[in-house]
Amino acid sequence: MMKIGIIYPVPFLDSVPAVQSLALKLANEGNNVKLFVLSPGKYHNAPSTDNKNIKIYTFNIKKLFKKNRIINFLPNNFLFIFWCYKILDKSKYDHIIGVDPSGLVISGLLSFIKSINFSYLSLELILRSDKNKMYRGYKLLESFFIKKTKNIITQDDLRLGLLKNEYKLDTDKFLLLPNSPIGNARIKRSKWLHKKLKIPKNTKIILYIGSWSDQFYNNWITELASADIGGCLIVVQTRKKIKIEKNYNSKKIKFLTTPVRYSDLNKLISSASIGLAFYDGNYSENIKYVGKSSGKMTHYLFNGVPLICNSLPYWQQSLKKFKSGLCADSTIQLQTAIFKIMNNLSSFSDGALSHFNNDLKINFSSSMLK
Repeated sequence: MMKIGIIYPVPFLDSVPAVQSLALKLANEGNNVKLFVLSPGKYHNAPSTDNKNIKIYTFNIKKLFKKNRIINFLPNNFLFIFWCYKILDKSKYDHIIGVDPSGLVISGLLSFIKSINFSYLSLELILRSDKNKMYRGYKLLESFFIKKTKNIITQDDLRLGLLKNEYKLDTDKFLLLPNSPIGNARIKRSKWLHKKLKIPKNTKIILYIGSWSDQFYNNWITELASADIGGCLIVVQTRKKIKIEKNYNSKKIKFLTTPVRYSDLNKLISSASIGLAFYDGNYSENIKYVGKSSGKMTHYLFNGVPLICNSLPYWQQSLKKFKSGLCADSTIQLQTAIFKIMNNLSSFSDGALSHFNNDLKINFSSSMLK
């Protein structure tokens, strides 16, 4: 049994499947797992777990340092490192895993101080050629610390190749962990959303979950609400609490603008007949090469819900191969795809199961950590 720390300095752990799946996978093998995250604040759900081998530590700067005015002038990341160090210093850890560039840097610094092996779980790419980089201030730090890691965990061969070429890394350092839930896919049907939003039980739902912004083609979804969708209802569930600026007039769309707990995510998704996921590849290479890092797409398929997305590397080929969904690159194509799937829903649902079980299942073990 190992004692493993996972450092992810963000407030939205409850909406990131890969980190939760990694923690659960390690804990289910008998390892002691500690998660270090930021306080969710008022926009996100507080993370929780019922696994006895997982403990979540939440960093809330106002509560921890409210009486010390000098500390209030220090950068938050410095305070987060100091807070992690104090907890880590109380017992011996075998391995720490930093998630995304900020977690990588913090883990790297702590590993040097505490002489602990550390690995990197990369969920967001910051490629040199990308015009809209994620974590803009972390490029040099990532390039330094990524070469010091024992392992680099990414979601698929496509993203592995991009990271490998970016930093001239050895393939042997990489481990694959798709952004998927644990287990086998199966068709699940629920009326969770129908009850939540008071939707008639027989209404077919077309579901969009996740971030609600232009880079995810949210205008396609609102335009779709003005088209003929055969009596279906569109439901949008946002990743964090937001205010929707209503610029359309339609009774065919409803918004659930409060985050759903991770424990309720499968009930939410299994209320739907079709899942939607769109990524603007022109905005960022990180988005264009989303591949198996898309938690919403893996969760749709995990619940036997066929999906519609735009033509993206990996997804364009795999949806066709498994007959698990369709690609659409305009609102007209999206409307056509909806009718095609609805008319063959059973066949597409079976394809969704096959797609997940054959290509998206997690095969990861703590023994893989060096």
